[in-house]
Amino acid sequence: CAAITNMRGISSKGISLHKTTPKKSLKVIPIGREGSPVKKISIHRPSSISADFHSWIGPSMEQMELVGCKKEESSMNFVEGARDRPLTILRMEGCKMNEFPHSVISSLKHLRHLTMLSITIPSTPSRDSPASREYGEYRGHVSVLLRAISQCKQLQELYLGWMRISDEEIGDLCAMVESLPLLRTLDLSYNLLSSSALKELGRSLRKREGKLERLDIRGNEGEKDGEVIDLLQRTCRHLKY
Repeated sequence: CAAITNMRGISSKGISLHKTTPKKSLKVIPIGREGSPVKKISIHRPSSISADFHSWIGPSMEQMELVGCKKEESSMNFVEGARDRPLTILRMEGCKMNEFPHSVISSLKHLRHLTMLSITIPSTPSRDSPASREYGEYRGHVSVLLRAISQCKQLQELYLGWMRISDEEIGDLCAMVESLPLLRTLDLSYNLLSSSALKELGRSLRKREGKLERLDIRGNEGEKDGEVIDLLQRTCRHLKY
């Protein structure tokens, strides 16, 4: 059984896989140039990633990327391959999952860059229905994810755009930014944060020893509030709103 199906392409510095014809398949073998271990893997729009994918990820893997995976089990199989690895970069964009990979993320003690962009789970509500019953369940999942990220003490860049983070999670969000001393880039674009929540975030950012280099709040409900902009501009060098 192939670890990944409907893919092709191996680069000299790592493995880069993209969707191709349904008849083709490829097993991922973690051998790089001249027999050296592969240190990064990028997978775009896979048709399937099997449960034994983790066995193909060597102990020296440093960077993993998954984009556009629409099968929950495949996304979970991919991220399980990252568990306890010395990863410095983990990117997941536009993927469906059974749940947020909080236990895997909290195990990544060397992580410096994390992207969780537009990740959906079964309880993810539509953007225009934040008061629905499903959103109540979703809030709990987001809070657990934020607490897991708090364990990644080496984190420098964090991208959480389109994750439907709301005022309900602002306590966990603020605790997270206060617990990450090396964090320099924070992307919270296109979430559901009000002026009140963004002000609370600004107060937490002011408690940090070092300023953020970049903060992105575009697409949030409170992005145009003058008091919010003034407060946040004092906590970071470059603010996008």
